[in-house]
Amino acid sequence: MPNAQFHPSLPGFYPRGLSVVRQYRPDKGVYHVGILDVGNRLNLRVPLGAEPVVVHLPPEGLHADYVSGTGAWEFVRAVGDEPGARMRLAEAVKRPKYELVGNNCEHFVHFVETGVRKSPSLAAAGLFAATIVGIVLLARS
Repeated sequence: MPNAQFHPSLPGFYPRGLSVVRQYRPDKGVYHVGILDVGNRLNLRVPLGAEPVVVHLPPEGLHADYVSGTGAWEFVRAVGDEPGARMRLAEAVKRPKYELVGNNCEHFVHFVETGVRKSPSLAAAGLFAATIVGIVLLARS
């Protein structure tokens, strides 16, 4: 279901379970990612029958928000290991503060999904910066 948009105006459209979702942030020129929980698979303290929740790590710190308050999200992929994701979320909440280099939204989502903290965007930016530095150093020699 690539490119599906999740928006509060589309009730019942959300797939049940856990999904990785993203939201473009035009003010920053980047995607923000989170975990969409439909059906309270993460056992969050929400009222029975409540709407889907997005668990995400913006710069303000870890949040679990009703999707209706966060705007449209794009489906990226389903989380395959839901029992593992629940256990890893319990571990991830111990680091609720956003850190660009070690605990950004991508680190959070990848950790909950797979158990590995990684940020492909940050790695790509680092590779780009290293390439520029290498070119500058070669040009000076």
